[in-house]
Parts: sequence; structure tokens; C-alpha cells
Amino acid sequence: MKSAIVFDWNGTLLDDANAVLQSVNAILSGFSRATIHMDRFREEFEPPFSILFRVEN
Repeated sequence: MKSAIVFDWNGTLLDDANAVLQSVNAILSGFSRATIHMDRFREEFEPPFSILFRVEN
């Protein structure tokens, strides 16, 4: 029997957008940054996550 772990970030297999947004907001809060709403998340998100968390002066 073959096993596989599938990671899905685009919602084709599993609608995980809310779970990812909650995780992002937990990380932002941990760094004393303002949390974001789904609309902004969808505007800003691009792989890799490092782009989302870039620091702007």
C-alpha cells in the first residue's frame, strides 16, 4: 500500500483558506502586528509566505 501526504494551498482539494488566515493572524499577533481580513489576505498572498510577511518601512 502506498501512502501520500498532500499539501493543498489553493482550495482545489480542501477549502483551507480560513485555517490559513487564522494561522497567519496568529503569527502576525505574535509579532505585535495588526491582523488582516480575508479580502486583504487574498490580495497579498503569494507563495512563498515570506512575501506576505515582508517588513515595509
